[in-house]
Amino acid sequence: MLTSLRKSGTSKLSTYFKDVRRILNGDKTAIITIHSGLNDRNRTQGSIGPIGGFPSNSPEGYADNLMGLVHLLSQAWELAGGDSHSLHFAFMPSHALSEPDDAQLSKYRAAARDLAEKLPNASMIDLSILMPYKEMRANKYYDKGRPSDAHLQRTGYEAIASALATQLQTQ
Repeated sequence: MLTSLRKSGTSKLSTYFKDVRRILNGDKTAIITIHSGLNDRNRTQGSIGPIGGFPSNSPEGYADNLMGLVHLLSQAWELAGGDSHSLHFAFMPSHALSEPDDAQLSKYRAAARDLAEKLPNASMIDLSILMPYKEMRANKYYDKGRPSDAHLQRTGYEAIASALATQLQTQ
């Protein structure tokens, strides 16, 4: 994700954010949700965040790459005229795959939580709590009704979105 966005460049990203900011009201606050984790488990090359060099599939590499995204997108936001206080990041590591959950994904959730706690403008959404594996499996949200899958049925994605919207409305 970070490699692709870097190839786009901050100029192109800032043009995108100018368009986003144009339609926002008030103080033009935005939330960027970074939803990742499943594919990261297979990435063995070094992380490319601000520190760099950790195996990308390690919790440290995962967090470093997230931080790289935060830096890049924040720069583009500010180039587009945005204020750093009006941009928020929501880290949302991938949904649960089993019970107990995939060890790597659990570590990514912990790394994302730790990173969010260190940043003034970030939070972490824990899908394993918001939409537990038992509920996902019982409702056959995994692709093709399998008991576990990296991909979900449309109803699974809709259920996660609905649960997230409900959670946001109650806070």
